[in-house]
Amino acid sequence: MKKLDKNNIFGDYLQSTHYVDKVIGEFIEDLKVKGLYENSIIVIYGDHFGLSVYDDSFYKNVSNFLGYDYDYEDMMNIPLLIHIPGEDINEQPENNGGQVDLMPTILNLMGIQNINPYIYGHDLLNTDNNFVLEQMYMPRGSFIKDDIMFCMSEDGIFENGRAWNRITKEPVDVESCRKDFERVYKEIEQSNYILKKDLYKEVLKGKTGKSIELENKDF
Repeated sequence: MKKLDKNNIFGDYLQSTHYVDKVIGEFIEDLKVKGLYENSIIVIYGDHFGLSVYDDSFYKNVSNFLGYDYDYEDMMNIPLLIHIPGEDINEQPENNGGQVDLMPTILNLMGIQNINPYIYGHDLLNTDNNFVLEQMYMPRGSFIKDDIMFCMSEDGIFENGRAWNRITKEPVDVESCRKDFERVYKEIEQSNYILKKDLYKEVLKGKTGKSIELENKDF
């Protein structure tokens, strides 16, 4: 740890991640000792970012630590680890995803067919849909698609947003993101409609009337 990172929240954050790594290792070893490791699907994930790019002190410390400007592509890079029993697999998929994709992914790993058309998300291990919308920790309308990140402007004007390649950090023409920007709002409206009308409860009960209502609704 650099001297600059001592006695501040960022330094404490590094220490906490070190602690988490240590106890995860202990957890895995304990499962092996008890004979559970090779008989369990193990999923470990972070449910949100650690340090906000909006905080000036975090931005400065993390940028210094990384050696380049700290931005959303780093803040939104949340860990997800999956252990599949009986498989000698050691891969790091490059697909974009979020919490909404966990259930479809785990269903597939457990051999359970997902037949519900109104479950949002996709199987992260078997998809070309590398698209994630964001409405909580980035301005609503922001999204990640493949290697492109689009950040909606705080003033709500699409043209004032910014887009860039999350790998090369090079800027991308904002206008090329308009179609996906419109897709974000459509999916948010669909989700809100399901919640407000309590349609998901009906879907789980096997009732299709309101499901058809959703299909035919012009968002």
